[in-house]
Amino acid sequence: MRANSTYRAIYNSFLLESLGPEPTGMDLSVLSALARTGVDPWAEAERLSSLPKGVAAQSIRASLAHIIDSVGARRLADLLPEPAQPVQQQQVTATDQRQFFKAHGLAIVAMWLFILVGFALTEASVEPDTQPVATKVSSVSK
Repeated sequence: MRANSTYRAIYNSFLLESLGPEPTGMDLSVLSALARTGVDPWAEAERLSSLPKGVAAQSIRASLAHIIDSVGARRLADLLPEPAQPVQQQQVTATDQRQFFKAHGLAIVAMWLFILVGFALTEASVEPDTQPVATKVSSVSK
């Protein structure tokens, strides 16, 4: 839920902006004006923020033509957050791999050597049972 509220909060400066007083004297916000046109204000804010500012201003002007002029629409478009830039994936090159192994290769080899020595010492510490099976059985039955 917190991620959703943080996500929606990025549109607050746009959605909570006053468009002026209504006949009742109450301020009309962009959120209220958009809701009265039948659109989800947050979805519309998200859609508008993905557009270039000029196109967003034209769309705002078209949606709220009975309330706002083109200057006001441009002012509102400027309140929208900038569209997120796509994350570019970094490609790992052979040079990157060589640099990694150059920097960490000795540590990797030392770790494997430590593991092998540990297994060898564990194997060496276990004494083999050299007594024949027949002798074991006869000593148990006595």
